[in-house]
Amino acid sequence: MDMDKVRDMQHTRLKMMSFSLGASSVKQIILDWKKIFLTFFFVSIILVILFIQLLRLLSYVYSDWKIVQLKKSNNQLADQLVNYNNKMQQLCKIVSELEQKDDDLRVFVDLPTVNMDIRRLGVGGQSNETFTTYSSISEELVNLATTVDQEITNLTQRVDLLTTSRKAIKYKYNQNVTLLKSTPSIHPVKNARMGDQFGYRTDPFTWERKHHNGVDLVAPRGADVLATAEGTVLEAVSRYTPNQLRGKYIIIDHNNGFFTKYAHLSKVLVKPGQKVTRYTLIGKVGDTGRATGPHLHYEVIQNDVNVNPKSFFLD
Repeated sequence: MDMDKVRDMQHTRLKMMSFSLGASSVKQIILDWKKIFLTFFFVSIILVILFIQLLRLLSYVYSDWKIVQLKKSNNQLADQLVNYNNKMQQLCKIVSELEQKDDDLRVFVDLPTVNMDIRRLGVGGQSNETFTTYSSISEELVNLATTVDQEITNLTQRVDLLTTSRKAIKYKYNQNVTLLKSTPSIHPVKNARMGDQFGYRTDPFTWERKHHNGVDLVAPRGADVLATAEGTVLEAVSRYTPNQLRGKYIIIDHNNGFFTKYAHLSKVLVKPGQKVTRYTLIGKVGDTGRATGPHLHYEVIQNDVNVNPKSFFLD
């Protein structure tokens, strides 16, 4: 029964009739199923081909639009790189000024200046090959990007060196301040008259020619005696025998190779181990020990050698 139906369908015809509105003619077209199938098949193929071509056309249009957008972005990036490069040149000038000031500071704190070749040591950056991996970047843009990258590397190295140098300057400055604070630099007695000076003289008690290891500062009994620099009291002797040379005296260790001695005092106002600063009141002028009258015998010892105290009177 089913086979009969299939045979009937194969012999079935499709009749199409067309009428003309302006005339009385009638056309009729008779199609069988085979022709209908072939017609549908070829129309479908044509439609698929047209669709594929449309997709390709749209793809080309999108690619062209994308290229335009990339070129626009590249132009914007190029403008930004030019702007960055200009700013980088300004930063280079600022860093150069800082380097000059850095050298001035190094001279001020008694450090050697940094050679310019050392400041430029290690300058480099990415090569052109790094940026040419991007095929859409022009050669001009690659060169500019390479220049900016090298300038950044250069500035980074120079700023790092400046930072290291400033730390060294700060450390040396603090050392210098400590040294200045602990270096004798004032008269221990204000408005005193200079008596016997540093060097050879005739001893007033033995009349022999001997070296005088300090200076004598003549002042009224009871005048203030000041520490001439920061330090620690090493000795403070307030008791003595009548024939003792120094009488009541003080020795201060300034912790940098300097010692100062203050002799013939009438009063000792400090104790061993006591910390003192410059201008600290440590005693009073007197004539204890072997002295012909009220005065302060003052000595400066540098690295275990007596030196002329007058070289340290800066006030």
